[in-house]
Amino acid sequence: GLNGATGAQGPTGTIGTAGTNGTNGATGAQGPTGSSTGVTGATGTNGTDGTNGTNGTNGLNGATGAQGPTGPIGTAGTNGINGATGAQGPTGLQGLIGTTGANGATGVTGTNGTTGTDGALTAWSLTGNAGTVDGTNFIGTTDSVPLNIRVNNQIAGRIDPNLANSFWGYLAGNSNTTGIRNTANGYQALYSNTTGNWNTANGFQALYYNSTGVTNTADGSGAMFSNTTGSGNTASGQNALLYNTTGAINTAIGVNALYSNTTGNRNTANGMNALVSNTIGNFNTALGFSADVATGALTNATAIGNGALVDASNKVRIGNTAVTNASVQVAWTITSDRRWKTDIQNSSLGLSFINTLRPVSYYRLNDESKKTEYGFIAQELDEALTKAGATNNGIISKDNAGMYGVRYNDLISPMVKAMQELNTTNEKQQQMNEKQQQMIESLQQQIEALKKK
Repeated sequence: GLNGATGAQGPTGTIGTAGTNGTNGATGAQGPTGSSTGVTGATGTNGTDGTNGTNGTNGLNGATGAQGPTGPIGTAGTNGINGATGAQGPTGLQGLIGTTGANGATGVTGTNGTTGTDGALTAWSLTGNAGTVDGTNFIGTTDSVPLNIRVNNQIAGRIDPNLANSFWGYLAGNSNTTGIRNTANGYQALYSNTTGNWNTANGFQALYYNSTGVTNTADGSGAMFSNTTGSGNTASGQNALLYNTTGAINTAIGVNALYSNTTGNRNTANGMNALVSNTIGNFNTALGFSADVATGALTNATAIGNGALVDASNKVRIGNTAVTNASVQVAWTITSDRRWKTDIQNSSLGLSFINTLRPVSYYRLNDESKKTEYGFIAQELDEALTKAGATNNGIISKDNAGMYGVRYNDLISPMVKAMQELNTTNEKQQQMNEKQQQMIESLQQQIEALKKK
């Protein structure tokens, strides 16, 4: 619009106060402009008119006045030439979807397709199935991917055709990685096995801690529970070889058989609690209920029979303390080959030793039939041997309970020597008798000759 009119001039500054009338002197310098009109002084006598003071400075321009009203619109100018087309703006928002058009006319009905297979015929029902065909219908796979069964989202069954493993039971074979040809059947059976091969575990936690052990067979709840790397073991019965860890090639048949064995090797136990006390012993054999070793570290000890207890390495014990008779069809054969012996000497025990012995008869305390037995008292025999200088001998033995035993076959040699000594004495006596007989016969002949004279 047009510029507004010029604003009004600002007010003139105030006039300074009039000086007192006096002698007209020189005109004083103009005082500064007061900020306001001073109080009018009393009218003095009219003096000589002074010279007019200088004009005050012009006041500051007043503020610009408000814009005046818009003037009338001028005549429109001619249209300019159209500018070039600008770049395309961004795509605007999608407009509202239009209303659905009316349905078209129904087309001609096509021919029916072939009827599909009823899904219910191929699916397995959660509540049981009927009408299955043996050899045709199955649960499983048609490829080599292992079949897994889970309970509580934990492994409860696995058939692996690639590693040839079969696991059945909650967490059975749970940790297996590359172990092959293993079979586990039971709750947590072979639970810790990773790379062990050719193992068989049947029963609750059988071979639970086995990790890399191979060719083990455990049959029974807790059988070989603690085994880790031991191999070649067989355990049949609850808690058989329970604490075995690295022991190898052991056989335990019966509840608690080889129960305490840890690192012992090549032991055989057959019977409930057989070799229950063995821990680190090797090559031991126990046959019978509670047939056992007296300590856990024996070697090559054998206990045969109910409650038989062997107390030394390289020893055989047959039967317990209740046995009253032991018999075989033929006599025992005792090894006696020269090649088994060393430091062979003539026996020092003979007639004099035999004469010190006291043969006795007795009843055994555990023999209810009170059959009379004949033999020696072991303590007396031990004393006789000591007096004869045979202190280090195999005739007398003593077990861990301090009970004495006698190896009677060793007495054959002293008895034979005693008979030999008697025979020598008899031969000398026979020779003397023959000489005496000859003398008697000679004297008789002489008497007969004298009678004839």
